[in-house]
Amino acid sequence: MSEEPIVIVGAGVIGLTCAHHLALKGYKNIRIVAKEYPTTDAYSKNFASSGVFTHHKLNHLETTLHELNEATYQHFKVLSKYSDTSISFIDCVDSFPIDANYSASTEFEDSESVVSISESSSINIGYNYSTWTLNPLSYITWLEYQLKEVYKIKCDKSELKSLKQVEELYNPKTIVNCTGMGLQYDGSWDPSCYSAKELSLLIKSSKLGTIEPVHAYNIHLSNNIVCYRVPRESENDSVIGITSDTLSCYNNQLSAKEAINILKEAFPELLVDGWFDIKRFNVKMKHSRKGGIKIGRQVLESSVNIIDCYGFGNHDFELSWGASCEVMRLICGLKSKL
Repeated sequence: MSEEPIVIVGAGVIGLTCAHHLALKGYKNIRIVAKEYPTTDAYSKNFASSGVFTHHKLNHLETTLHELNEATYQHFKVLSKYSDTSISFIDCVDSFPIDANYSASTEFEDSESVVSISESSSINIGYNYSTWTLNPLSYITWLEYQLKEVYKIKCDKSELKSLKQVEELYNPKTIVNCTGMGLQYDGSWDPSCYSAKELSLLIKSSKLGTIEPVHAYNIHLSNNIVCYRVPRESENDSVIGITSDTLSCYNNQLSAKEAINILKEAFPELLVDGWFDIKRFNVKMKHSRKGGIKIGRQVLESSVNIIDCYGFGNHDFELSWGASCEVMRLICGLKSKL
């Protein structure tokens, strides 16, 4: 295997997954450089990859991104055998407005159509399928452990000012740019990137109503907004929140009060005397990009390859392994499918 040095900038789920993929393929001369890591900075507001819970959702991603989604889904099936990853598979029901014109068969062959799952006149078509769910902090901590302790990958803690600084400090053959906001060679940031709030609530589910705690639920509303509920079966709690089924982030436009009111309408069966029994209020900044994710390669005059891989917004975990596959293609000199 080539020993040409590779530096990965960023230690969120995308950067750690790219490093893990390289390590699994036998690459050894890998170094990660990041300001924040899961084991030391998980509760930093700007460390986007940690959170309460995340899961796979049916969505409106373009066809090429569905391939990344499917690759991650299949990879997580393998990783779910290891309890430390926190990955498990449960049943999930997604409901859509009647005029959504959406078919889950574009994602998974085993999805089952469910008709009239809601009494609402605007939402009465849904799909039942198997979804993965994980604890983000547990998963990325597992990735960091694998890289440091199993594969002995060097991990430097540093706040970089530019990708040029990476070239000067480490003299790599390849720089994999997994910075959430798209750090550039000259020290600027990708002007198409932006941050948006991702809000979720950990609530006590003592009043379950008609919804069984062993299922996850996603309710797709207008404007590509999705209200989700993921059970934490071991504690009889649920994580509820608002996200988007595209790569754009909509939470930045919502106040906490507005978001909670939307969740109240979506999950009235979880209310106790008109309120959620909130155990934790979680806000994270997700880094998205106008025009979609950026995965591509550029070659500097010095012959250093820069491979960009950022801008995933709310879909960082869902696309993580698939994105690392595209990075592998580019490192091997092949064209990306995107």
